[in-house]
Amino acid sequence: SVSIDEIEHIQLCGRLGAKDLGAAALACRLWRDACRRLRRIPQWVGALSQLQDVEAAVHEAVGCALRRTRFRPDVAFVFATPYFGMGNMKEMQKMHVTLKQALGPSVPICGCTGHAIIGTDGGAGKRPVLLEDGDAALSISLVYFAGQCEASVSYFKHGGVVPAQPPCAEKQLVFLTVPRSAGSANSTISALCASADKAVVFGGIASGSRAGRGESAVALFHPDGCAGNGSLCCTLTPTGGGGQQLDAVVVSATARVGVCYKVVESEQIEDGRGRTFTHISSVADPADPGGLPSLSLS
Repeated sequence: SVSIDEIEHIQLCGRLGAKDLGAAALACRLWRDACRRLRRIPQWVGALSQLQDVEAAVHEAVGCALRRTRFRPDVAFVFATPYFGMGNMKEMQKMHVTLKQALGPSVPICGCTGHAIIGTDGGAGKRPVLLEDGDAALSISLVYFAGQCEASVSYFKHGGVVPAQPPCAEKQLVFLTVPRSAGSANSTISALCASADKAVVFGGIASGSRAGRGESAVALFHPDGCAGNGSLCCTLTPTGGGGQQLDAVVVSATARVGVCYKVVESEQIEDGRGRTFTHISSVADPADPGGLPSLSLS
């Protein structure tokens, strides 16, 4: 059982940052026991920066999140709009280096760029906001699993072989990929889940804008660097009988660009290997009051 005094101390400790929490644990036995109980409670904090400079945005978002984190996070989920890259992967790599410096080398990073991202600015009562391609936005989530889950992040190059996975009763995957590697996503996920009795998968496809040189600002952020191809997987493995189910992870959001056309003519085509594709030959704008003829697609 927990006394009223302990509950009050736990609530007070829950408002302290990591440094102050460590000092409170040395105050007396009651404070020490409250801190120990708090260590068994998972925590998920987030922060958002809209600063236009890469390094300034990282320091603002990470600094805000760390000030609200009680213990060292087990994983950091990072999502950024392609504004920072503008077709230049060097800027994305700069973001990754700054993230590692701000978080420390022991916190694994998992994330990607997206045409639109959802983030919540740090602070009580703040609401999530959607920021799109043209905006500078960096969203970070720091997750502490309180020993109930182990997190590991792995990057797989495009066309690479997935190594054999150790058997486990249950695992959850946060799976991210770039458009070029999306075709092999099913086989990669199957290989990652083959050893698990039960698996839950969340994920999305990274996206980005293109600069005048035709370079893509699509990027995956992983523990060892920043990549413009391949797939990324954060494996969350519950530990012990008290492991909690991961209910949801907001991975990315995609903004619709242009007109949503109505399909006028299409046909089903088989490729000879048991796969069926829909070939769209013409579309029309349903909102067009002029009733113009449909567009032929070659």
